[in-house]
Amino acid sequence: MMHSYDRRFKEAADLPWSEAVFSTSGVPPPGQLRHAPGVTFFQAPLIIGTPEDAIKEIERYRQETRVTHLVMWMQLAGLEPQKARRSRELFAKEVMPHFRH
Repeated sequence: MMHSYDRRFKEAADLPWSEAVFSTSGVPPPGQLRHAPGVTFFQAPLIIGTPEDAIKEIERYRQETRVTHLVMWMQLAGLEPQKARRSRELFAKEVMPHFRH
């Protein structure tokens, strides 16, 4: 799906994808996300950082909302597929086991 959005923004050639998304959403540019606490995207919290950061944030979110399921979006348009794959692998190896009980 994000590939489709990315392609359409590139075809329009009137505004870079990241500028279109980040300038209207209040979300800082990707390079600054890690240092921006409390950032949300479409009213959902962003979880950015180390596996330990992710565990801590998911635990906090779970306690505050009693959520039982999460939808993870790890492939933003323009992000190199190898980096997204590495994030998914790291999440599966180091974060998911913490919540399997």
